[in-house]
Amino acid sequence: MVGPLFFGIIHLGRARFLALNLAGALLWAMVVGGAGYLFGSLMELLFADMRHYEEALFGLMAGVGFAVWLAHRWRQRRR
Repeated sequence: MVGPLFFGIIHLGRARFLALNLAGALLWAMVVGGAGYLFGSLMELLFADMRHYEEALFGLMAGVGFAVWLAHRWRQRRR
């Protein structure tokens, strides 16, 4: 976004502006596309491993919920 503004300020010729803008667009597309590809691959790996931890995570959540319920009930009985 800053490149075209900067190129306009320095009165760059049209042909040179087009070449630099095209190079910037290609570089941006490769960086953003590559980051998206890597992030997508990483998420695929994380979600594939998540299946192994679902039961443990569910048990942990159930245990925390039960502990909170017991603490709440204990406080009500003390009053």
